[in-house]
Amino acid sequence: GSQTLWRIGIADNSYDEFAIAGNYRLYTSRFSRDVTFIVGKSTPKRDWSFIQPGPIDYWARHRRHPFRIRFNLSRVPGEYCRLVIDFVNTHRSHPPLFEVKINDRAQYQFALPTGGDDRALTNPKFGREYILHVTFPARHLRRGENVITLTIIAGSWVLYDALWLEGDVAVPKDVLITNVQAKSTMLFKRINGQLKQLIEIVVTNTGAEGDAIVRITGARRAEQKVHLIIGSTTAQVFIKPIERPMKLRITVQTAKTQRSTVIEAKPVRRWLVFVTPSTHTDIGYTDLQTRTFKRHNDNTKAAIEACSRESVFKWNLEVAFQARNYRREGEHEFRKLVEHLRTGRIGLQGLYLNMLTGLCSGEELARA
Repeated sequence: GSQTLWRIGIADNSYDEFAIAGNYRLYTSRFSRDVTFIVGKSTPKRDWSFIQPGPIDYWARHRRHPFRIRFNLSRVPGEYCRLVIDFVNTHRSHPPLFEVKINDRAQYQFALPTGGDDRALTNPKFGREYILHVTFPARHLRRGENVITLTIIAGSWVLYDALWLEGDVAVPKDVLITNVQAKSTMLFKRINGQLKQLIEIVVTNTGAEGDAIVRITGARRAEQKVHLIIGSTTAQVFIKPIERPMKLRITVQTAKTQRSTVIEAKPVRRWLVFVTPSTHTDIGYTDLQTRTFKRHNDNTKAAIEACSRESVFKWNLEVAFQARNYRREGEHEFRKLVEHLRTGRIGLQGLYLNMLTGLCSGEELARA
């Protein structure tokens, strides 16, 4: 059977055994360098924060806060291991995108579900528990020192109850869907001459990789096959544009399990966005001049190929120097550029190079 390699905290739906419990505003002063927990030396009450901030949390300086767990192994246990993270609560309106990194050998991302209200910050009874299982090949670990890093890469905070690592666990055989999130978007795409609206669906899988069927039912219907990785997979499903508020049921189904969610889809304004693709010109500022010359030519060549491949693609040379520089590629290539310049598929600007206007005199600006 499986064995517990280490444990932090007690799974009792409380965070009282952790540092700064119930006082989240103390985080930046108490953990100015974030959390590093050394198994066998650190203690939960002193070294593990009850809360992990996300990058949108203003009180934690709007950045990511990695939590690192360092531990030693005398041997690598079995074929698979499982990291279990028991959360007291996740943020209700901005649930986190949670990353688990193992020794820089593997990383998994999980879209966590919405939690209870903010009263859980001071009283864990108001939290909505969620348990995350991360099953991974034991080869990502090694004899000696190991590091598991937990980071919220988008969204807001989580509150911890307990976490532990198990070794010698059974090999996962099936997809295990633990969370489905979906939303209607303001993005549209013309498919076979018909305008379609994008529904974005995020599926969290804590089992083995595998296939699933995504179905949309209600006033709009669609079905699509998706491949689910370990962690969260984003599926893009296009439906007939939404003309009035409506409820849609999103179901993700595998051979053995299924999970559903219901969203309120509303009509959105249809914007027509004009994009002028280009590359900025800095000679010798970001790299050696010779490398910069080549990179601009590579970009121009890619733009010419895109113009030939895509009938609606257009490109802009930010300065006239880019056109002159492209002559180094030979007359045959340069004639291709001139052809697209004449048809208007590639735009050519009047200035030879960008002027650093803050240093120019009035006469220099006029002459430019």
